[in-house]
Amino acid sequence: MCCSHASALSHARRAAASAQASRRTHMGHMHPRPRAWRVGLAHWLLALAALAVALRLGAGERLASCELDADLLASLRNELAQWRHSGIDVQHMRDLSKVCPEWQDDLVLHCAAKYERMTIDNNEVFMTSLAPRPAGQGYPPPYLTVTGVLLELYETAQKYKLPNVDLTFAFGDREPWFALGSGPESVQRRATPILTFFKGRESVSAIRVPDSGRYRCELDGVDVLLAKQSALLADPPWDRRNATPFAHDTLFCTTCHPKVIMEDGSELPACVRTHLQSLSHQKPELFDYSSEPRPLIDFRKNRYVVSSDGFSATAKYEKMYTMGSLVLKSRSACFGWFYDTMKPYKHYVPLFVKHLADIFDVVKWLREHDKEAEAIAKAGTERASKILSKEARMCFWKTLIDEIASLQTYRPSCRLHKMCVPLKKELDFHGVYELCPALNIHQAVDEIHGEKLDHGPGIEHWGAAWGSFENASHGYPGWFMHEDDVELLPNETIRDWKPPAWAAKWTPLDLQI
Repeated sequence: MCCSHASALSHARRAAASAQASRRTHMGHMHPRPRAWRVGLAHWLLALAALAVALRLGAGERLASCELDADLLASLRNELAQWRHSGIDVQHMRDLSKVCPEWQDDLVLHCAAKYERMTIDNNEVFMTSLAPRPAGQGYPPPYLTVTGVLLELYETAQKYKLPNVDLTFAFGDREPWFALGSGPESVQRRATPILTFFKGRESVSAIRVPDSGRYRCELDGVDVLLAKQSALLADPPWDRRNATPFAHDTLFCTTCHPKVIMEDGSELPACVRTHLQSLSHQKPELFDYSSEPRPLIDFRKNRYVVSSDGFSATAKYEKMYTMGSLVLKSRSACFGWFYDTMKPYKHYVPLFVKHLADIFDVVKWLREHDKEAEAIAKAGTERASKILSKEARMCFWKTLIDEIASLQTYRPSCRLHKMCVPLKKELDFHGVYELCPALNIHQAVDEIHGEKLDHGPGIEHWGAAWGSFENASHGYPGWFMHEDDVELLPNETIRDWKPPAWAAKWTPLDLQI
């Protein structure tokens, strides 16, 4: 029995015991008060309800629905609106690799590179693109990003009833459909929805989803920080935190589009972190852009923390909300999955609204309005805690899958794909190489099921080089040949795909973990 099932049963037993104790107390009186009798009955009803839930979960019954945050739901439906009239047909999925003109370098434009396909069939998740790409055709995304997303999808499929659906992920570090246009005749209008961790406003066919790998797998990920949140909020308290805004980042430059224009007409530099660093040098008493690394958990020692984009949307942004500090967010052309639901001046304070140095005006105002600043910090922390938790994210995945399935005009299934590898097998392979630093993948899967499962052969079978072509049957997601390359793939749908003979002719990926 899974941990959540056991917890539900435990709750049911406690409620039943409480009800029984209440009943014994009432029987000791000749004339129990009607109000006390109603309380005793309420205890029994609560116990029965909890027991019913526990029995359903214990029997493996999945939940049919969940209540997603209203703002997140509105944002999601707005992104899917373009398919409301046309629907998503099977050709949208099959044509993904054909919408990019041949002359375009997909490594540069990321039109069809680093995309991973999955199918949910009868409530089970399958990988439908696993073959590696040839050497020199791009670079893999961070391994923990992929692993954490796969684990979260797997857990969502165990918790909720899911319809049959085809999904396509972009596990890259550029926004999908970069520089391909967004008008009615754009190639991206002919494609299936692309699930991505961030996008620019011109990527109209991209649907933003949680970067669950960073949430679950990083040692300072959101899940770790939320588990410690009570201590982080209390130590130090607001009045003992440094009143100088703090930032420390790698000096990457953003690739998101379009450009950000401020009220005075000036354009925000692509290398905004370099600009912030120069501002700190001008007035270090108002802003500390540290050149020395500092653990993220120590950011909480400042009342104000500054978030800005790197190569893409920064992974630190959501983490900053978990520690009780007020987030000062640089305006950006990159948008993550929950950004639209965080309101400026209510949950955070934006920077680069008026001009390129308005951070100094913001800091002066915050210092003069400390109570208001503390209230914004508290509201941001509370909002983020509500929508960034694992339970909230799984509800988002459930809702997203339901919404996409409702738009598909065909019934997705494994029989439509030339390979269909159970996600459990892929997670077994990832678990061998400890690709999720904050979690043991095999143990996490066991906890989802409430029992120890067989996770297949160990590292002695696969070898030390994770990602080599010998391991392609459970290899690196995102490195694949498109299903349109029929001659390179098996002729029938199979559940335990093995690399074909042509893979041996390619140069192996040399990924040492």
